[in-house]
Amino acid sequence: MNTKNNNPKRIEKNREEGEVLENNSTTFEKIQELRDILKIMERSVTCVSLSGLGGIFAGVCALVGASFAGYWLYFDNNVPPAVLQHKLWLLAAATFVGAFLCVSLFSYLRSKKLQVPFWSSVTRRLITHIALPFIAGSFIILWGLNQQLYILLLPASLIIYGIAVFCGSRYSTDEARYLGMVEMFLGCVAIWLPACCGLLLWAVGFGVMHIVYGSFVWYRYERKK
Repeated sequence: MNTKNNNPKRIEKNREEGEVLENNSTTFEKIQELRDILKIMERSVTCVSLSGLGGIFAGVCALVGASFAGYWLYFDNNVPPAVLQHKLWLLAAATFVGAFLCVSLFSYLRSKKLQVPFWSSVTRRLITHIALPFIAGSFIILWGLNQQLYILLLPASLIIYGIAVFCGSRYSTDEARYLGMVEMFLGCVAIWLPACCGLLLWAVGFGVMHIVYGSFVWYRYERKK
């Protein structure tokens, strides 16, 4: 008869070890739950602070910029190529700065209205996840300029921006993920189309889609119910 497993001291020790393991498992589950709750709370702060109106006005800036670019490229034949290139560079910079200021201003006003921090650890992560693909993709655009591959600049900008938005959607709204996917799709389609169609798709991606995205975010998160 095996008396080793029936030893009272051993039984008591096994019971205590089982309780310790069970307590450790319960503690680990509670810590994991707290981490998940913290992530949800942090993300919700970012979601509510992002302004749909900022997205709408950013889209308007893109449409205005695309309209000027289209006019200079296809209707104003009196502009020398060197001057045209300089004007397009200034237009691109003004469009980017205007859209960025619109998003930042309206998001700041919304976070102030809701009394949530505009600049937080989640905001920094959001900007980092957007900036890294954007900066890396900028080198591709600069290389295309150096090689005079102008026809690839518009599709490349759509694809790079779509990747950046898709990466940052982890710390933003769920709608941003779909926006990034649409931007990438439009960029891939624009590669196979003539340059005039590329500008049109660029206007749709950066202009129309931002207005649609901003309107949906405003309707879902900001409008007074």
